[in-house]
Amino acid sequence: MIIQNKLLRMIADDLLAAVSPRYSEPKRLFGPHAQVYSQNYEDAMIGEIFTRIGFGSRRFVEIGVEDGHQNCTRMLLEHCGFSGVWVEMDPEACARIRTRFAAYIESGRLVLVEGMATAETINDLIPPEFRDVDLVSVDVDQNTTHVWRAMDLKARVACIEYNAAFPPMLDIETPYEAETVWDGGHIYGGSLKAIERIGAGKQMSLVGCDLHGVNAFLIADSEDLSKFSAPFTAENHFEPLRLQLVSERGHRRVKAS
Repeated sequence: MIIQNKLLRMIADDLLAAVSPRYSEPKRLFGPHAQVYSQNYEDAMIGEIFTRIGFGSRRFVEIGVEDGHQNCTRMLLEHCGFSGVWVEMDPEACARIRTRFAAYIESGRLVLVEGMATAETINDLIPPEFRDVDLVSVDVDQNTTHVWRAMDLKARVACIEYNAAFPPMLDIETPYEAETVWDGGHIYGGSLKAIERIGAGKQMSLVGCDLHGVNAFLIADSEDLSKFSAPFTAENHFEPLRLQLVSERGHRRVKAS
């Protein structure tokens, strides 16, 4: 059934690409499907970005990883020689990470930080040696934009969850309440325009979104932006939420971190 679902999603994605020339533009991030451990083809998108700009420090920080089974950086850790930090607040998920990824933790290639990521705590949670990284990923649902804005690290690439229920031209963020978690409704996080704005404040430009309308991808302005589709705006890169294409686990309805 899992293989059948994956094949159906790939067919649906290919049909969508076929009916709109937009998805065939060479500077956009859409390309071959690859989903090693990610949920929404983030593996493919991240791989394509690094194919264009190259690896640097081979370090990552990911905020909100659940038990590590399915996230944006496991591929980099296990197959690309990266080291990094995972931040997760769910004690049971952290226990599974300590068991499943014991070898990486013992070698020092993976640092697991158990704690709630808020705008007030995030910079204390991240070790100093991971303040300059190739990739940062933030998916904490309710307060994603607020946590990302507060982070003082420097990243070449960012993968940030956005709320596709908000139209791309509207700059909207949910009010910040540190202890609030997503209730499964439509009001959470921030719009793609808010992601664009926050990225600009970090000298980063929006270069694409996954086809499922879940994650936005940004790169540092110091990289070669000519390799990506301009203009670097929410209006150009917005993808609507396509829940029918999301992986068999679905978009998480309850998240503790």
